[in-house]
Amino acid sequence: MNANRNKQRIRHHARRGALMVEFSLVFPVFMLVMLFFFEAWRVVQCQQTVDQAAFEAARVAIVPGKTGADARARANVILASTNSTQANVIISPDPITEKTERVTVRVTLPLSDVGLFFQYFSPNYTIESVMTLDHENSRIGRL
Repeated sequence: MNANRNKQRIRHHARRGALMVEFSLVFPVFMLVMLFFFEAWRVVQCQQTVDQAAFEAARVAIVPGKTGADARARANVILASTNSTQANVIISPDPITEKTERVTVRVTLPLSDVGLFFQYFSPNYTIESVMTLDHENSRIGRL
């Protein structure tokens, strides 16, 4: 009976060592996968923010009386959530006049400015969104 207990103790201690080895092999891989998913989520979130900034800036730009500076300011308010310092908002045509028919807003955000790890694998990647809307003045002329 005593010999049986000793065998069980030996098996328990051997299994405990095996668990530590398995954990030390699996845990770093698991953490890498989690970091990959976190970074992918961050890139998708930034893409959505850039899309929203382009759309909102274009909506401001098509209103009669608004300027490119107003649209750029609206885009920058939305882009502030990315903590980016290198976001670029291009409005075409600039200046927006009474005869402007369409307004195009292009928002770019370098991944190197907002990414944690993907920037090392694709350093030149840029998140970009383009939105073109008809100016309100052009609709009045077509009626």
